Amino acid sequence: MSKPSALDSLDRYGRLAENAFLMIAIVLMLVVAVTEIVSREVFNSGFAWTGEFLRLTVLWVALLGSIAASRDHRHLRIDVLSRFMSPRILRWNNFLVDVFTAFVCALLAYYSFQFVAETREYEDMAFGATSPLWWFQSILPIGFGLIAWRYLLWSFRRLLGFKDASQ
Repeated sequence: MSKPSALDSLDRYGRLAENAFLMIAIVLMLVVAVTEIVSREVFNSGFAWTGEFLRLTVLWVALLGSIAASRDHRHLRIDVLSRFMSPRILRWNNFLVDVFTAFVCALLAYYSFQFVAETREYEDMAFGATSPLWWFQSILPIGFGLIAWRYLLWSFRRLLGFKDASQ
C-alpha cells in the first residue's frame, strides 16, 4: 500500500471540512427552528431574528450541499439520451456538459460577487443592524466559484479519458 500523497490528504481534509460545515449548518438551523416553534407555542414569545437567520442558513445549506455534490460529480442531471450514445460520443457529451456547467457557475460566481460587493457598499445589515449582511451572503460567490472550479477539473478529467463515478 502506497503512502497517501499531499493532494490525497488535502482532499480528505477538504471533504471533512465541507461535511462538518454542512452538518453544523443543518443542526444549527434545526435547533433554531425548533426553539422558535417551542417558544412561540409554549411561551407565546419568539425571537425577532429567527426568520432572517433561517433564510440565510437555508442559503448556506443549499450552497454547501451543492459544493459537496460537485466534489463527487453527483449533481442532478437529466440523463435520457446517454443510454443510447456510444462511449466515445458519451465522453464528449459529458465533457461539453461539464464545461457548460463550469461556465454557468463561473458566471453565477462573478455576478454574485458583484451582488455581495454592492451589499457591502450599501452597508446592508442583518439581525437588527448587528452584523453586515455581506458576511452571510459571501457563500454565494465562494460556493459558485468552487463548483465552477470542480466542474472545470471534471471536464479536463473527461478530456484526458479518466473515469469517474458517474460513468
